[in-house]
Amino acid sequence: LDRGASNTDLTKTIDIDGFDFDIERTSPDNQAGYIACIKRLREHFAAYKAAKPCSKTYLISGAPQCPLPEGNMGLTIAGAKFDLLFIQFYNNGANGCTARNWITNKNAGGFNYDSWVTIVNQGASAGAKLYLGLLGSSSAGTSGDYLTALEAQSLIDAWHSAPQFGGVMLWEATYAENNLPSSFPGKNYYQIMKQVLNKYAPATTAPATVCSTTVSSTRSSTSSTKTSSSTKISTTSSTVKSSSTSKSASSTKSSTSSKITSTSSSKVSSSSSVKTSSSSTKISSSSSVKPSSSST
Repeated sequence: LDRGASNTDLTKTIDIDGFDFDIERTSPDNQAGYIACIKRLREHFAAYKAAKPCSKTYLISGAPQCPLPEGNMGLTIAGAKFDLLFIQFYNNGANGCTARNWITNKNAGGFNYDSWVTIVNQGASAGAKLYLGLLGSSSAGTSGDYLTALEAQSLIDAWHSAPQFGGVMLWEATYAENNLPSSFPGKNYYQIMKQVLNKYAPATTAPATVCSTTVSSTRSSTSSTKTSSSTKISTTSSTVKSSSTSKSASSTKSSTSSKITSTSSSKVSSSSSVKTSSSSTKISSSSSVKPSSSST
């Protein structure tokens, strides 16, 4: 959001629908600063919504590492309300909690999605949507943690109905976009994730949301009401996150990373969560299980 640093046209308006926290270092104050920051943001969200009832809903997301307890973000997630959590089930092979651990031995118990559900629901973020964080290609992180498109499909098939499942987050957008698996001709990696998730998107019709404003006349006893309606369309969306490499969605990020998120009706149902940081992108795709959106 620093237009001067990024040489952004100062005449343009930047539109966001949330903030993403990807904290990958320990905090000297037991994460008190992050907790206070998120609580203050929520106060502003609530005040703005009260003043403008027809405005969009703003989201808070986070990208914790999969090991538990989570040393960099655990206290923040417990102490402040997150809507979406893009759990990094990669680059943590030594801890035995990655998606690769599940693919290798589905009954070993290393993949800890269920443990995350339990932990999250014990604190302020109870009910938050959880996303399967995966690598967008073998070059995007620890190569051994990358799942082929077919392996990722089997993971989604097995976990799409798990409690609080929100979708898939990919690190990172550029790698995922340039990754063209032969098993799905004509599609890149994040398009494949979206296609797989769409199989589980419930066919629902979102009711129109009507916002009204009443204007009273000072010269008579009659009053006129102006009504405008907006329709909320529940479609899948992609969330992009930027960091020091590259990513895509509509939730702003307080770290240096970028993601594309595929979710199922969530921080992301049809709100794209764009996360910005230094210059990287994470993609998050969703079916319709509930966004960011936040997104691309």
